[in-house]
Amino acid sequence: MYNLLPLKVFSHRKKLKYIASKKNISEEEKLRQITAEKEHLLDTIRELHGIMKNILPVLEDNDVHSMFLAMTNIVENLNHNFIKDDKFKVEVIDMTKTFYDPAVEERGIIKGIDQATLDIAKKALINGANKEFIASITGLSYDEIEELKESL
Repeated sequence: MYNLLPLKVFSHRKKLKYIASKKNISEEEKLRQITAEKEHLLDTIRELHGIMKNILPVLEDNDVHSMFLAMTNIVENLNHNFIKDDKFKVEVIDMTKTFYDPAVEERGIIKGIDQATLDIAKKALINGANKEFIASITGLSYDEIEELKESL
């Protein structure tokens, strides 16, 4: 269900299309209304970032990437067709990067540490270390060490 979050951004398309199609207002008024809708769109993106930050720990990295890619593509489409503001596109991409990059980097670091711990435990098992010693240096449980031993 969380993969549908970027579509919330797409909901602004109807409003932008309506504003762009208005014939009875001046170009200045259209620009003002489009700018106001752009601000609402930015608020929506910020709201989505908050929601995504809360669910990030349970998502796979490729899901996170897909969601941000979808949201960025939708925003690029809205910008190209209605907003026409190069700074807006850059702002959204920067906002997404500052949220996405540190979170993914942190999860990568944690995965790397976990893998290093398992590698140390494997080497210790291969070299004949006992479970108590391995548990004390790695923090792994006896059950985890036993599973690791069986996988060798």
